[in-house]
Amino acid sequence: MESAEKMKSLTEELRMVADKNVILKAENDNLKIRLQEFPEEKFQNLLAQVESAVENEGKLRKQN
Repeated sequence: MESAEKMKSLTEELRMVADKNVILKAENDNLKIRLQEFPEEKFQNLLAQVESAVENEGKLRKQN
C-alpha cells in the first residue's frame, strides 16, 4: 500500500514539475520574442544613458 501511495505522490510531483516546465518554456519563448523586437540602437542608447548617469553620480559623490 505504501508503495502505491508513494507512486501516486511521485506522479503528482512529476506533473507539477512538467507544468512548471511548460510555463517556464512559454516565458522563455516570450522573452526571446521581446528581445528580437528590441532594436540594437535603442539598447545602445539606454546603455549610454545608464553609463552617463553612473558617471554623473560619481562626480557628485566626489564633490561632496
